[in-house]
Amino acid sequence: MSNPVVLVHGFLDTGYTPWWSLLRRNLRREGYDDGDIYTVNAETVPGLTVRSPRKYAEKVRAAVEAAYDDGGEVDVIAHSMGGLKTRWYVEEMDGDEIVDSVVTLSTPHQGTRTSGLAAFTKGARDMLPSSKFLKQLNVDGLAEGVDYTAVWSKNDYAVYPNGRGCLPTDWTERYEARNVRAGPYGHLEMVGRRSVFEKYRTFL
Repeated sequence: MSNPVVLVHGFLDTGYTPWWSLLRRNLRREGYDDGDIYTVNAETVPGLTVRSPRKYAEKVRAAVEAAYDDGGEVDVIAHSMGGLKTRWYVEEMDGDEIVDSVVTLSTPHQGTRTSGLAAFTKGARDMLPSSKFLKQLNVDGLAEGVDYTAVWSKNDYAVYPNGRGCLPTDWTERYEARNVRAGPYGHLEMVGRRSVFEKYRTFL
């Protein structure tokens, strides 16, 4: 039996947008029931998810704990800023006790200069490479005992400079973690593309 899975959206997004429906379809093709798939909705309307990932980590906690209560240890698939929300929960709020694996899609683990275009929002400022949020998140590395997969694309210009969606190389050597390069896909394509899903499905 597969672990329950929690889907976590990113900046400006919600779990209601079409690309998440495609990912849920991919999961169902793998044998997941609808009851095994949980979705975080940080806000109810696209365009409003602009607060700090630290604030939204409580939403991740609520979804993961609900999934755990229903089915045991949890896998998380998180896109963009959703990966930072998830990491904050796992690494700073003891989420590692019930999360088995984390897959991030186009998450700016090392920051992205592109977020400067929306620097009037706290969420975007926290994704800048020099942000206090990222320095605090990254100072202690990853959580022991959690399997991490960072999926990234060279064609994802929302995470810039190229490669910022990867985990640092020394982390992949120190922890149970890996970087997986997807095909030539843009930022939102990373969620719904079947070919991207094939790159990480075995790590769930």
